[in-house]
Amino acid sequence: MSSIREFLSARDEYITRVKEELLGPGSEISIPDSEHELITNSPDVRYSIGILFPKNNKLNADSNDSSRVEEESGELPEDPSDEDEGTEGDGKEKPDPVAPAEEENLDEEISLAAQNMPSSLGFTFLVSSDPQLLKCEVIFATYRRATMPDCRIPFSPDCPEKYAVPPQLSSYVVYDNEEKCLKLRTGLNRKTVRDLHEQDFLDGDEYGIFPAMYKLCDQLKGGYVRVPHNADVVIDFSSGDYVDNNKRLDETSAKITALKRKINENLYSVTVMLVNDDEEKSNGTRCLFQPTVKIKSDVNGFRFCEYSSLVDFNLLDAEEQSLELQYRNKRVYGTGLGTSVNWNIDADGNGEIYNDFFPETEVPSMDFSIPQGLGIHKEALSMRHLSDLDQTEKSQKLSELKSVADAYSGWIDTLKEKQQELSACYKAAAESNIAGCLKARNRMLAGLKVLNDDSVAWTAFSLANRAMFMQRVHLKLQSDTADIDRYPGDEDLTKLLETLDYGEPRSITGDNYAWRLFQIAFLLMSIESVTNDTACDRDVVDLIWFPTGGGKTEAYLGLTAFTIFYRRLAHLPDSDGTTVIMRYTLRLLAAQQFTRASTLICACEYIRSDAVSQAVLQYGVGAMIDFPNQTLMTAAPEYWQEQVVQIHDERLEKVLRVDYFGLPGGQDDPHCREGISYARFPEWYFCPKCRRFQPISDWVSDYKKSATQKRLNSDPDMVKFMQCPKCRQDLVVTRIITACECGHIDDFPWVKWVHCKNMYGGAKPICAHPTLTFKTSASSTEGLEGLTVSCESCGAKATLKGAFDKDALQELDQKHEGKYNFHCTGRHPWKHTKDRCGAYPKVLQRGSSSVYFPITVSSLVIPPYSSLITKRIEDSAAFADCKNIIAGYKRNVPKELLPMLIQSTIRDYAKKIAIEKGITTEKVQPILERKWIVPTGEDEYLTTSVKYRAEEYEALSGEVSMSTDDYGDFLREGTEISNYAIPFIKSISLIHKVREVQALVGFSRLKPVDANMGESSSEYVVPVKQQDTNWYPAYEVRGEGIFIEFDENAISEWQKDNPEIQHRVDVLNENYRKSFIGQSKPRKVTAKFLLLHTISHTLIKQLSFECGYSIASLKERLYCSEISEGKQMSGIFIYTASGDSEGTMGGLVRQGCADTFPGIFKKAMEEAMTCSNDPVCSLSMGQGRDSLNLSACYSCCLIPETSCEEFNIFLDRGTIVGTYENREMGFYSRQLYGTASWKDNSISKVTTDVSLKSSVHVIVTDYGTDLRDSVYAEIWNSLRTWAVDTKEKVLLSELENSSDLFSQKEKPYRDCMFQVGGNEEMQKCDLFWKKSQVALFTSDNEECYAAAKNSDIRCIYCADDTVTVRKILDVLKEQ
Repeated sequence: MSSIREFLSARDEYITRVKEELLGPGSEISIPDSEHELITNSPDVRYSIGILFPKNNKLNADSNDSSRVEEESGELPEDPSDEDEGTEGDGKEKPDPVAPAEEENLDEEISLAAQNMPSSLGFTFLVSSDPQLLKCEVIFATYRRATMPDCRIPFSPDCPEKYAVPPQLSSYVVYDNEEKCLKLRTGLNRKTVRDLHEQDFLDGDEYGIFPAMYKLCDQLKGGYVRVPHNADVVIDFSSGDYVDNNKRLDETSAKITALKRKINENLYSVTVMLVNDDEEKSNGTRCLFQPTVKIKSDVNGFRFCEYSSLVDFNLLDAEEQSLELQYRNKRVYGTGLGTSVNWNIDADGNGEIYNDFFPETEVPSMDFSIPQGLGIHKEALSMRHLSDLDQTEKSQKLSELKSVADAYSGWIDTLKEKQQELSACYKAAAESNIAGCLKARNRMLAGLKVLNDDSVAWTAFSLANRAMFMQRVHLKLQSDTADIDRYPGDEDLTKLLETLDYGEPRSITGDNYAWRLFQIAFLLMSIESVTNDTACDRDVVDLIWFPTGGGKTEAYLGLTAFTIFYRRLAHLPDSDGTTVIMRYTLRLLAAQQFTRASTLICACEYIRSDAVSQAVLQYGVGAMIDFPNQTLMTAAPEYWQEQVVQIHDERLEKVLRVDYFGLPGGQDDPHCREGISYARFPEWYFCPKCRRFQPISDWVSDYKKSATQKRLNSDPDMVKFMQCPKCRQDLVVTRIITACECGHIDDFPWVKWVHCKNMYGGAKPICAHPTLTFKTSASSTEGLEGLTVSCESCGAKATLKGAFDKDALQELDQKHEGKYNFHCTGRHPWKHTKDRCGAYPKVLQRGSSSVYFPITVSSLVIPPYSSLITKRIEDSAAFADCKNIIAGYKRNVPKELLPMLIQSTIRDYAKKIAIEKGITTEKVQPILERKWIVPTGEDEYLTTSVKYRAEEYEALSGEVSMSTDDYGDFLREGTEISNYAIPFIKSISLIHKVREVQALVGFSRLKPVDANMGESSSEYVVPVKQQDTNWYPAYEVRGEGIFIEFDENAISEWQKDNPEIQHRVDVLNENYRKSFIGQSKPRKVTAKFLLLHTISHTLIKQLSFECGYSIASLKERLYCSEISEGKQMSGIFIYTASGDSEGTMGGLVRQGCADTFPGIFKKAMEEAMTCSNDPVCSLSMGQGRDSLNLSACYSCCLIPETSCEEFNIFLDRGTIVGTYENREMGFYSRQLYGTASWKDNSISKVTTDVSLKSSVHVIVTDYGTDLRDSVYAEIWNSLRTWAVDTKEKVLLSELENSSDLFSQKEKPYRDCMFQVGGNEEMQKCDLFWKKSQVALFTSDNEECYAAAKNSDIRCIYCADDTVTVRKILDVLKEQ
């Protein structure tokens, strides 16, 4: 309640301040009061509303000039109000009591109210009897120029009774102790005050006397004093219905005019106007300000009547009838003229009516909760659920969306029932409204049909929901960090955005980001007209009317996202340019709307692209990339090593023998403006107009001969505009290339082909100067036969028929005895080199997936390599120098001298780094030695080796830990496994922070190759760098994950009890031995590996469903080995693997908590029991690539290959759930088929201590107000002020008196909102200490305390007798 009172008080204060600024009085602090205020500029400039100007002044609208002009003729200009207001355009009488046909005397006064510089105001009202004498109260103000005695400024010295103005100033000002103000003794100007100030005779500015004197100068020079007027006016209608007695009110230019008209025997209309009758030019002293006319029923002896009594429905148009229906219960007693009108009138018509320039209306807040019983699925409003992040079937999502349309239909039915209860005059309008509702319902159903029938529309809809979800998450982050200054170049903000993790991890796991009902309905209504050019509603303009904050923009943005994605997907060639036009008026809200719109566009763009990982993997070194006007190939890293951001992973650097990894930079990176370098490949282009077909070198040569010097200066090598120099047409790159298994790639041998395959006269010798043309057939059915290459020099001509046949080039060489030599050229265009190669290349489409297979290695950055101090050292300039020096030693110094030189360099630079970063040398030197000094006898190892994985295993399981103040890139949270009750699991670790580095070490063409660069490289693997280059291209992923360690004893017992498992493993190993990969890389797969790998896949699929990540953004890491290999490991690590913001949103770790993960694990195992391809899948003994999966297919176990360490091989559901033939052999068969409980861990040596209390997890949704800048005395006092419980008051008083003891303690948040144990009901605590994980509750939140007291945070209840100051001190951490 206190927060509501504070809000209402603040709102009232805000309204008062705005009113004082716009209408007055009170815009400046004045003496004696605001009624007699003194302002320092002209009142017609200071105030903007509530001004009546002299009546012959107006704004010159034609010239847009704000100067006042006079009418030359003295006649008033024509105005719409001069027309006969008693009739409409069709001659029908309007029910308007303001404009009697027989009386035009008031028209002039009314027209004065409609001017841009109004000279009158008034209102019309209805009364129950004939008002012969009308009494009214008129209140207004005028302003006069200020004189010296008027000039006074409030002034408050420490001791007013003893204060005296300094003698140097006493001749100018005097202090009045009674009025507590400074007054002028004599005339004064700002120059005099400035001269006095510069004499510096005061020790500082004593109590701000000089600012006060400057203010006095302003008052004297440009001040105006308010003169209030209040007049009681009696209007006598005895001499006629129109009264204008030209009496000036209170000796001012104000006068009152009035008009009375009889409607019927018991109803009269009265119009009263207040007019500024001054005819001089406008200035501040000739205007009337803050005018109010007030009429009361009790002093006039009549009752006020409602306007509705005049309405004749037969004369209203359809819109007016609809408005009358909607507002039939709204009482209206008057109509304003040049002002608003307000009233305080009871049901009997007694009260008062008055004009109001600043009307206030409290708009009820919109309630967007879904009423019970409508049958609307909650998921139908979840942006995440409706997006492609959620793997729910399309049919189910559409069914959920249809529940919205069905609920709307039900609501329409209730309207039809209410229609029967309406008065007869309203029924036609109600029928029309219901027809409009039915049309909206039908449009929603049409939109759902489009989504069902059109896969492109469904994809666009899913992506639009994903973009909206991302936008909402990002905007939540912005609001949470609103105290950060958003100035360009702000280092703190830049750092925050670089490490963006989407805020508090738990805030994103639920369906907090949902559509409101009208928003999703609007989107569904619009889908058909967006996707169908001939839709009957395509030309309809939809308008959403809601108060500010209701969600209009969100609805428009949702439609915007859908339109953008649909246009891109359905009309890609025409999708460039402007898709949606948005316009906002120039107001403060426009900036926020721009932020929301731009955030959405960024989300759409992010979805379109695959971020920087594409530059390293799909578009890595040696890969072709299609740009708008040409195709290029990513060049060797040596060409762009100056344009990379260095990243480090010490372990991976040692294994790959490099000094660092390079993250490709871009034009937005201040250190890497140029980005990645590219080579021109393919080189053959043709002109679509003249059909010339030649290499790019010939095109450039022609270009240089014909281009102007200006163009050559700006584009010397025809890079910007790839156009035919003759035709000015954009050149088209060839779609066909050749590649061999050794990784070489080249253009298709066009010249050799056209002469060898000459259609007329057979093969020809290659002519001396071949000039080729490339033509395509008009028929699309001819295929390669319709593509013709001709040599204009010798007349040779050939189609591309047979070019893609297997061994086509080899057979041509055999046929012509090697005359044309179609052997591989050995080219590597990406590094401008050639190798000797005797193979025959294969002809491929340029965009074929087999052109490029990246080979990557990945590594987790773990303790101690992930520490903060390591990162600080790596970021230092001295470290970079040290690294370069040591790299030079390795290239140029004999090996026997290296250890001594490296050790010496480390000693020198350890001191320099220590000075630069403020770290002791003793901490720096061991880290440098760890990086560059290899201990004697230490073996080199690979990233796939047991030793390498064992280091990660120990960090993930907690065997290796770090101090809490040195987490850096790795943060692990151990859990109590007894709280999980999952059979056969030894431990679960929640990895809140982890960094993975993925390096591109090579690639292959035609076939994927699994090669380790630490071994002798396969002949099919192309290294991406030269041997002496000291870095690899790489990118890093910052994310989170769940590490699960299984019980070795349970796995061993399972293998012993199920000999059939080994038979299945033997079959799989035999299949692998026969495969292409198995022949080049022998390997033995174990039953334990099959089990761990399959469990990992089922968990990834279920986690993706639960936490909203797309499956592609999750990844696995398997840890499986035996003691004989050096380390016994049985674990899986599932983590976010996307190089985008999805990697750090926090949802994955939240799903790993004890209150959630057991259910997810159980569901995952249960999902593995069935497959849509069963029984075929369950009984399979070999399926998938090279038959390297058993009971596993795309319908049950397979996930995106980028998420799987083994590229979707070595999977078998039978290891988990058994098969149709033997259900008992599965690892979890006993739990799944009912013979054992999920809490039964009997095989395992891990026991569950039932005495441990299982605590539920708290999810903080809103931390509330940060009190870090408040002192504890204020914090405790604010709680005590509103305390009601006696015990609580005593405790809070003691805390307030002991505030000094808390000075070093962490500061809390006020009014923190949270959920307990996944329950959606919101709870609140009065104070929450984030670091200490402590919540304090007052008696106002007793129920919230009861809900949270058994959770995993420490709860304090102020009304508890046992709570003391000491207990609270003991549980709070230091700042």
